[in-house]
Amino acid sequence: MNRTFKSVGYCDGISIIQEVYKALGITNYEHTSVEYDKKANEVVRKNFPNTIFMKDVRTVDIESLGEIDFFSSGFSCKNVSAAGSKKGFTTTTGILVLTYDDYRNLKELKHKFTETCYTFWESIGTKEKLQERNPNMGYLFENVKMSQKDEDIISEAIGHRPIGVNSKYFTPQNRDRRFWMSSWLLPDDDYDRTIKPLSLIIPDAETGCGYRRKDRKGKPHEYNHFTKMKEGIACCLTTVKAYENNLGTRFYVTNDGYIKALMIYHMEQLQGLPIGYTDIPGITDDDRIRMLGNCWTVPVISYLLKKLAEELVCV
Repeated sequence: MNRTFKSVGYCDGISIIQEVYKALGITNYEHTSVEYDKKANEVVRKNFPNTIFMKDVRTVDIESLGEIDFFSSGFSCKNVSAAGSKKGFTTTTGILVLTYDDYRNLKELKHKFTETCYTFWESIGTKEKLQERNPNMGYLFENVKMSQKDEDIISEAIGHRPIGVNSKYFTPQNRDRRFWMSSWLLPDDDYDRTIKPLSLIIPDAETGCGYRRKDRKGKPHEYNHFTKMKEGIACCLTTVKAYENNLGTRFYVTNDGYIKALMIYHMEQLQGLPIGYTDIPGITDDDRIRMLGNCWTVPVISYLLKKLAEELVCV
């Protein structure tokens, strides 16, 4: 490529995509991070000071972005995950939004939308406009495992089904995610299906455990339900605050039967990040836990985007 590689990340969080670029050897790039979380932006500014920041997916001046080579969106899972409201792709008054045209028309009528709804449809609208400028632009959308109904809405809008990858084959964490990506970026080779044990990070760990308020269908438990992983790995990291009434999934069982909390540096490792990535002045432990629970797993995305380095920047 004879010019700087340019990318945009919607709902960019702590900009895992730039850590992936580092892992893939992509250095000559310009990244625009669109993220409303000020704390996340501080973390990104520390780790990637050349980042261009925009605040809200709803107010991006798309014309100002120029020609983009890669677009990513980690649109909100708040309204489609088992732990969320499960209101899906709707207005706040419950109107179902099935297409980008529906969204645009309702937006003109001053309707308000669930967070999942507006972050997804704004991502779709931006992707389509950017592809008009550069038909060869690559893209990646990511979200949680969800109901078939909600997944179908996403797939219909993007034009294909997702692929599923669980982080447990890359780091010791049960994190089952769905990815919609450009067909030409799909890896040619499969990955090693050996599950990585938590003991790789915490030598005395037998397995991960946690306490859930809801079951996998979103139905509340009568009491906080204790969950112990069967595969010797950590539970999926979430955004529950530190030690909040013994809730959340950031715990593990030691080989001698004690239950301990994962340290934040353990969580950074479980997401494939260097220790201290989120450790900056003014960022609380709760902030760091929330951001790490929201982010992508570096080696998973690095695997998925190997061709981005090979075919776009010819590393």
